[in-house]
Amino acid sequence: MAESSESTGAWRLLGKWRSNRERTLAEWSFPDDAAGHWLERSLGKLVIHYTQSHVRTEFEGDLTDCRYRVTAVGLDSVSIVCETEPVDEIRDLHFVSPDMYWVSIGSNREYFSRIDSTNG
Repeated sequence: MAESSESTGAWRLLGKWRSNRERTLAEWSFPDDAAGHWLERSLGKLVIHYTQSHVRTEFEGDLTDCRYRVTAVGLDSVSIVCETEPVDEIRDLHFVSPDMYWVSIGSNREYFSRIDSTNG
């Protein structure tokens, strides 16, 4: 029997999230100017939509879709595995609040803010 989103912690993820440009840039350290300029132009464009079984992303017209499963739940975090080819991808999401989380990008963090809490 499949676990519900309530028992797995997936309920924290459900809905749509957008990269939070301002919060991310406030903490980001850039290795060089070229990387900084690219990142500044890119942040705020990624939208991630979590349903109970899929994660869909959209970035400048490019769409991805993969199944995911919750592998660990902490007080302020959820770890998921996205079923991708050729190797599954592990993502650790750290919640600042019910409507904001961050993920590690090297030694930096990218923040995401909830933009829609519906699961459709």
